[in-house]
Amino acid sequence: MKTSKPSGDTSPQDPSRTALARHTGLMVNRTVSHRIEPSIKYWRNLERLDQFMRLVLASRVQPYWIFVDGSRPGLPIRQARPIPIDTPNPASLADYIDGFRAYAEYADEGRRSPHLTYAPHIELFLELFFSHPVAGSRGHRNSSIPGGRIQADVYNDFVDLLRRVAVNQKLSPAMHNWEANGQGNRDKLDRYLAGLFVRSDSLTVMHLNVVHTTQDLNLESTAWVEQEKFLRDLATARQIFLNRRGNHPALFEHMRGYVWSIETSLPEGFSLHLTLFFDTAGLVHTGNLNGGLDTPLVLGHIPASQRPRVTFPQLVGAYIVRVATKGKGRYRICHQDPAHYPDWPYGIIEANDPQPRNQLAEVLGLLAMKHELARLKNLPKGGRGKPRNLPFFGMGRLEARRSNERARRSRAMRNGISLDQNQ
Repeated sequence: MKTSKPSGDTSPQDPSRTALARHTGLMVNRTVSHRIEPSIKYWRNLERLDQFMRLVLASRVQPYWIFVDGSRPGLPIRQARPIPIDTPNPASLADYIDGFRAYAEYADEGRRSPHLTYAPHIELFLELFFSHPVAGSRGHRNSSIPGGRIQADVYNDFVDLLRRVAVNQKLSPAMHNWEANGQGNRDKLDRYLAGLFVRSDSLTVMHLNVVHTTQDLNLESTAWVEQEKFLRDLATARQIFLNRRGNHPALFEHMRGYVWSIETSLPEGFSLHLTLFFDTAGLVHTGNLNGGLDTPLVLGHIPASQRPRVTFPQLVGAYIVRVATKGKGRYRICHQDPAHYPDWPYGIIEANDPQPRNQLAEVLGLLAMKHELARLKNLPKGGRGKPRNLPFFGMGRLEARRSNERARRSRAMRNGISLDQNQ
């Protein structure tokens, strides 16, 4: 039988998909009409459902090998044994059978929302589960059921049905199209982060969440045309900040890059996530960093009597609100909100320290791939030249690596200092 294979090179049991499911769970809790409690059960079941479907589509193996046991006196008895699948972490589809009902119930909580849609492989499971006898299956795999069969027959039949429908519905191309943008973003992000750390031995990283207004935008009660205007105004604020940061060298002279993402919340609307990268040595040299991001600043360019006792992220956030939103917006420092940003590395990250670098790549990768398992139904479609195309993720461009002398001259020109050798 011809089977459909999942898109991309991702292993069904890739540990990074655990983090992706957790991030999706946080997003879903902000975008469904009622919160799914407890959320940890939701995202763990979503993770298992994602793994199960990817194993189904990546193999031809059934959950169980069914055989006739004639060793006992009397009538032969049908028996079942799990069949292992040769993956990087050996598994069996049978390992997921007991969780079917939980997968369906928790995922269907989000599916019933008029604002949320799941990835094609998850939608397929939910579409077929509730109309198949598997939805009513109970008991051990060897439990007898009418027709001389056992429960394992039902599970094998359900997996066969998933594969047949996946082929008929061309699920593999649908998954590829669904995931292509997120995977492309992730690949670009990995190259971008690698390039930043090649150009700086140490980067200081901060994460901010910015909105261009103090008014929330309830996505349930707001027409899409208003949501689109909100997104465009938010995009304008982002571009104003990026265009004008060069006007404030005291803050941004040593900024080396950025990653941005549009985040969603059903009761609050859209917000702009900003991760900013600064050259640590430059910040230390100019006094903008005094021991850490959360240490009150000692800014050399401000008289002592006027020096604000604020942290570097506070100063940057206040600047963005003042300039990019004309004082009408608000910001939040993400590492101070661990409920929505768990385990996000910030502050000084050394180029030769792989653990925080990998952790940073993972959490930013969640922003790049945040729509891979579930997304809002009304998100604008991608495509060049479409006036309604509103991107939800992006990053800066790597500066060309320059010699120390050229960099020194460039900084001097920006500061109006002459480097004439005759002086």
